[in-house]
Amino acid sequence: MDFIYGKYCIQEFIDHFPNLATDLYIASDENFRKLKNLPSKIRTHLMNSNSELSRLFELKEFESHGGLILKIKQSLSDILICPLESLIEKSLEQNKALLWLPQIQDVNNLGAIIRSVVAFEEFAGLIIPAQNSVRLTPSAAKASAGNIFATKFAYQLSNIKNTAQMLKTSGFNLIALEKRLNHKFLFEADFTKLKPFVLVLGGEEKGLSPALIPFLDEVFQIPHSSRVESLNLSVATSITLYEIKRQLLKK
Repeated sequence: MDFIYGKYCIQEFIDHFPNLATDLYIASDENFRKLKNLPSKIRTHLMNSNSELSRLFELKEFESHGGLILKIKQSLSDILICPLESLIEKSLEQNKALLWLPQIQDVNNLGAIIRSVVAFEEFAGLIIPAQNSVRLTPSAAKASAGNIFATKFAYQLSNIKNTAQMLKTSGFNLIALEKRLNHKFLFEADFTKLKPFVLVLGGEEKGLSPALIPFLDEVFQIPHSSRVESLNLSVATSITLYEIKRQLLKK
């Protein structure tokens, strides 16, 4: 059992998983009217009618709740994570790419990246680490404005090299974004000829893992001023996803 919070996040969850919502906690009737298509079986609780409920809204983990908190039947990981093999199969069936974030650490970056993935629609899902990284938490759901419920996720294997090998064996090209490798610019890529591919992005601090370099088919960088050492991970991702979408629409 878990909680999610915020109007957009809760609305997206109800739209995608109505049978997994159990209790809605609201700060006022005005907050309640913000939501649409609520399943009749969801129990609603008004904050000022229950002192225990008031304390729920005061918890630090829900500090940006916007007056709405939803209790759900399962953890977000249980709901959203599928086996890597299933995500690979889905990607190939839909002729869509995959986004691999082998070392992501920041929940706000993850949320922003998820929003971009859903917005540009060219990716079947995301591959994320199972340990020592940001997780699929209520905070990540809030940071994505609920878009986390509109895509699919799989955990990478415990060994990065094994994950890369599985993707290569499945027929994917591995495409990376990494400035330090000093490769050609992003606008020189031809993504229409690279499918099926997995876009690999390094971590916020250390960039791309050296263990991945032998598996890469192409490496690109985003041109920008030397006054800035590097772009934020979510910003770089959005620029890259836009360029991929632009090329595919042009074709």
